[in-house]
Amino acid sequence: EAVDCVMFGQLITWFLGEFNARNTSRRTVAHFHEWQSGVGCILSRTRGLDVGTIFTTHATLLGRYLCAGSSDFYNNMPYFDCEGEARRRGIHHRYCTEMAACHAAHIFTTVSR
Repeated sequence: EAVDCVMFGQLITWFLGEFNARNTSRRTVAHFHEWQSGVGCILSRTRGLDVGTIFTTHATLLGRYLCAGSSDFYNNMPYFDCEGEARRRGIHHRYCTEMAACHAAHIFTTVSR
Protein backbone atom coordinates (compact mmCIF):
# COMPACT_ATOMS: atom_id res chain seq x y z
CA GLU A 1 0.00 0.00 0.00
CA ALA A 2 2.64 2.55 0.99
CA VAL A 3 4.94 1.54 -1.88
CA ASP A 4 2.13 2.23 -4.35
CA CYS A 5 1.65 5.67 -2.80
CA VAL A 6 5.36 6.46 -3.16
CA MET A 7 5.31 5.40 -6.81
CA PHE A 8 2.16 7.45 -7.43
CA GLY A 9 3.74 10.48 -5.74
CA GLN A 10 6.85 10.18 -7.90
CA LEU A 11 4.72 9.90 -11.03
CA ILE A 12 2.67 12.96 -10.11
CA THR A 13 5.83 14.96 -9.37
CA TRP A 14 7.29 13.95 -12.73
CA PHE A 15 4.02 14.92 -14.45
CA LEU A 16 3.89 18.32 -12.74
CA GLY A 17 7.49 19.03 -13.72
CA GLU A 18 6.78 18.15 -17.36
CA PHE A 19 3.51 20.09 -17.34
CA ASN A 20 5.20 23.19 -15.96
CA ALA A 21 8.00 22.99 -18.51
CA ARG A 22 5.43 23.20 -21.31
CA ASN A 23 2.93 25.51 -19.63
CA THR A 24 4.76 28.81 -19.29
CA SER A 25 1.74 31.08 -19.61
CA ARG A 26 -0.19 30.09 -16.46
CA ARG A 27 0.51 29.33 -12.81
CA THR A 28 0.01 25.75 -11.64
CA VAL A 29 -1.72 24.60 -8.47
CA ALA A 30 -1.83 20.95 -7.43
CA HIS A 31 -4.40 19.78 -4.91
CA PHE A 32 -3.54 16.58 -3.03
CA HIS A 33 -6.14 14.64 -1.03
CA GLU A 34 -5.40 12.34 1.90
CA TRP A 35 -2.14 10.69 2.91
CA GLN A 36 -2.10 8.44 -0.16
CA SER A 37 -1.29 11.42 -2.40
CA GLY A 38 0.91 13.15 0.17
CA VAL A 39 4.21 11.96 -1.33
CA GLY A 40 3.43 13.98 -4.47
CA CYS A 41 2.99 17.09 -2.35
CA ILE A 42 6.21 16.46 -0.43
CA LEU A 43 8.28 15.75 -3.56
CA SER A 44 6.86 18.73 -5.44
CA ARG A 45 8.10 21.01 -2.69
CA THR A 46 11.45 19.33 -2.01
CA ARG A 47 12.29 19.30 -5.71
CA GLY A 48 11.48 22.99 -5.95
CA LEU A 49 8.76 22.75 -8.57
CA ASP A 50 7.07 26.06 -9.31
CA VAL A 51 3.70 24.71 -8.23
CA GLY A 52 1.33 25.91 -5.55
CA THR A 53 0.37 23.00 -3.33
CA ILE A 54 -2.76 22.29 -1.32
CA PHE A 55 -3.11 19.26 0.93
CA THR A 56 -6.55 18.28 2.19
CA THR A 57 -7.49 15.57 4.61
CA HIS A 58 -11.08 14.82 5.51
CA ALA A 59 -9.94 13.70 8.94
CA THR A 60 -6.40 12.93 9.96
CA LEU A 61 -5.56 9.26 9.83
CA LEU A 62 -4.51 9.14 13.47
CA GLY A 63 -7.61 11.11 14.46
CA ARG A 64 -9.79 8.48 12.83
CA TYR A 65 -8.05 5.70 14.72
CA LEU A 66 -8.23 7.55 18.03
CA CYS A 67 -11.93 8.35 17.62
CA ALA A 68 -12.72 4.77 16.67
CA GLY A 69 -10.85 3.56 19.76
CA SER A 70 -13.21 5.20 22.27
CA SER A 71 -10.47 7.50 23.53
CA ASP A 72 -12.65 10.52 24.41
CA PHE A 73 -10.76 12.24 21.60
CA TYR A 74 -11.71 15.89 22.06
CA ASN A 75 -11.25 16.01 25.83
CA ASN A 76 -7.87 14.24 25.67
CA MET A 77 -6.44 15.88 22.53
CA PRO A 78 -3.66 17.82 24.32
CA TYR A 79 -2.45 14.69 26.10
CA PHE A 80 -1.96 12.27 23.21
CA ASP A 81 1.53 11.10 22.31
CA CYS A 82 0.84 11.14 18.57
CA GLU A 83 4.05 9.36 17.54
CA GLY A 84 3.46 6.63 20.12
CA GLU A 85 -0.22 6.25 19.24
CA ALA A 86 0.62 5.90 15.55
CA ARG A 87 3.25 3.25 16.32
CA ARG A 88 0.88 1.31 18.59
CA ARG A 89 -1.74 1.24 15.85
CA GLY A 90 0.72 0.20 13.13
CA ILE A 91 0.17 3.33 11.04
CA HIS A 92 3.36 5.24 11.79
CA HIS A 93 4.54 5.32 8.16
CA ARG A 94 1.16 6.67 7.00
CA TYR A 95 1.03 9.14 9.90
CA CYS A 96 4.49 10.46 9.00
CA THR A 97 3.55 10.82 5.33
CA GLU A 98 0.42 12.74 6.26
CA MET A 99 2.29 14.97 8.71
CA ALA A 100 5.06 15.73 6.22
CA ALA A 101 2.49 16.58 3.53
CA CYS A 102 0.71 18.94 5.94
CA HIS A 103 3.98 20.74 6.61
CA ALA A 104 5.12 20.72 2.97
CA ALA A 105 1.94 22.14 1.46
CA HIS A 106 1.52 25.84 0.89
CA ILE A 107 -2.05 25.41 2.14
CA PHE A 108 -3.37 22.70 4.46
CA THR A 109 -7.11 22.17 4.76
CA THR A 110 -9.27 19.70 6.58
CA VAL A 111 -12.89 18.85 6.04
CA SER A 112 -14.83 17.95 9.15
CA ARG A 113 -17.87 18.99 11.06
